[in-house]
Parts: sequence; C-alpha cells; structure tokens
Amino acid sequence: MNRYTGYIGTALSIAVLVFAVSVLFGTFLDRPVLVSYVLSNSMEPTLSEGDIIFINPFVFNPGKNDVIIFKSGKDYVVHRIVAETQSGFITKGDNNIATDQLNGKPNVKKEDIAGKIMIIGSWAVAIPHAGEYLKTLSTVIGRNKIGIIAILLILGLYLSTESEERKAKKRIRGRTALRLSFSFIYFLFSISILVIIALSMVMVTEERSIEYATTSGAGKIENWYFPDEVFQKELNIHNYGKYPYIYKLEISSPRLSIEESTPFTLRSGEEKIIAATVHAPVETQLNTERIKIWKYLPLLHADAFEMLFSINPFLPVLVIDMELALILVIVYFMIGGQNEESIRLQTRSLSLDRIKRELYTKLGGII
Repeated sequence: MNRYTGYIGTALSIAVLVFAVSVLFGTFLDRPVLVSYVLSNSMEPTLSEGDIIFINPFVFNPGKNDVIIFKSGKDYVVHRIVAETQSGFITKGDNNIATDQLNGKPNVKKEDIAGKIMIIGSWAVAIPHAGEYLKTLSTVIGRNKIGIIAILLILGLYLSTESEERKAKKRIRGRTALRLSFSFIYFLFSISILVIIALSMVMVTEERSIEYATTSGAGKIENWYFPDEVFQKELNIHNYGKYPYIYKLEISSPRLSIEESTPFTLRSGEEKIIAATVHAPVETQLNTERIKIWKYLPLLHADAFEMLFSINPFLPVLVIDMELALILVIVYFMIGGQNEESIRLQTRSLSLDRIKRELYTKLGGII
C-alpha cells in the first residue's frame, strides 16, 4: 500500500512540475505551452470563461471541427475551425452567431496556431473556473523568472534523488541528508537559462504569406491582379513580447522584394510597416509569396549578426547562447563556485524557505 502511495505521490509531483514548467516556458515565450485558460464565454457550452485547458502543440494538419488556440492580435483565442480556405481557416466560437472572419478578423494561418485543445469524445479536458489562478501564477513567474527557475531545479533534484538516498540509508544524526553539489546545481541552472533563451528566439519565428490570383478579371475581386502586374502589399510587424528583438526578413520567392533588407529592432509594443513589392507571374493562376520573420535578442553587433545570418539563420542563436554561456562561466568563478561546495539539506526539515536560504548563501545573494 505504501509503495502505491509513493507512486501516486511521485506522479502528482511530476504533474505539478510539468504544469509549472509549462507556465514558465509560456511566460518566457509569450505563447501558451501545454496549458492555458479561456478568456470569454464564446465557446460555451464546450468551454467557459476561466477554464484551464490542455493543449496538444503537435498539430500538423488541423481540420474542420478541431478546437484550436491561435494568435489573434496580441491575444490567444480558443475557437473551433468551421471551414478551410486557400487563405487559411475560418473559425467561430460555439456560442457566437457569426464567424470571426465576418467580424473583421483575418483567416487563421497554420503558423498562428499554438495547438489543439485536448478533447475526449465531446468532452473538453479542462479544469473549470481555475484560470484566474493560472493568470496570477503567470504574472508572478513573469516578475520572478530567474529565482523561480532555480527553485524548480532544486525541487526537481530533491524529488529525483530522495528515493536513492533512502535506498542507500545514509543517516546523519538520525536524519537522511540530501547533498547537492553547487557546481552541479549551477550547471543545471545555466543549461536551463540557455535553453529557454534559445527557444525564446527559435519558437517565435513567424511566416507571413501574400496570396493573390493572376487573371484577366483583375480588379473585380480583392487580391485579383493582371498577369505580369507589379503591386505592393503592406506587412505590419508588431512586437507583442516583453523584450526588444532584432528582426530579419527572409524571402524565398524571386517575385517578391522588400524595401527593408537590413535588420531592425523593435522594443516591446513597437511596430513597423514594411512595403513588399510583388511582380506577378505571366501565368493565370493562384499564387502565394512567403516571407519568414526571424527574431533575435539584441546581443550581437549588427555586422556580426549579418555575417552569421547569411551563413545560417540559426547561427546567431548559437553565438548568442555562447556569449551568455561565457558570462555564466565568469559569474561561476567570481562567486567561488570552483571551490566545489555542497548544499546539505536534512530531508525531514526540508522547506522552500530553507532551500532559498541555502541558495542565497551559496550564490552570494544574486538570486
């Protein structure tokens, strides 16, 4: 019985950690990861305002009747796909009369979809009316990112090593002691920071498309143009994130050109309108021109960034992580991490405050 109780406790602990880490990553990436919450009653009776929902991010072919979470402006919306067109998906809330597109919203592109809501039969997997707590948790994490990462790492280490310590039956004054090498803790802490920063650049890459038709009936319908006609479209690029980013546009179509070929920086909340010039083909057909929008943290010199990007768009991410890794190594030696001190915690008296005090002492007050 005790063994099964231990299994249940471990499973619950892992579930709580996965939940917390999902919220943490979502806060860093400014997009929902695995879990989110409903903002309105537009999806009743399937989902209600404040419900916590669970997301399957691996949706490669969304289709009709799927309930998805997608980016609309600066928010993420949970609605159902009711139709698919060449220019994207038509979406609608179950409780709404009209589709989102009839209310002036653009068709939803695949790149705007963060995932599919988990549904079993006709039942959406959700925690009713608990979204306010998740919203509060996201706010707290957003304000205390570094400290919370460290605390999660220590808790994860404690949960993963506790059973091994029990098996070894190491007793110090009648109590089991958990010994954690400071170097090991700092290594895991640094790796977590580097992974999160890399993901914050890679996962926010966007792809925009310009869709139009070349036909002799140009002008009768929007986005219909004559063969071989040259026209312009505007791209509105907005930084909805909490940090400044360097933006670089990558064009794969020979029929498309832009006036902004050099990288540019947008601070949080800023936007920029880019004029794209399209030279339509001579054939009568439907056409799609694609532009990829890369985003990077502004930690590289402009010339170095241009050179690295010209080799491979992922190379600036690698170099930025290498820069940050070097800074973390310097900090490690500055705080005396090479002395190989260990944090010893009595598991019977283990508490969050105790962990924080030990970390604060070892790290010299940087957390």
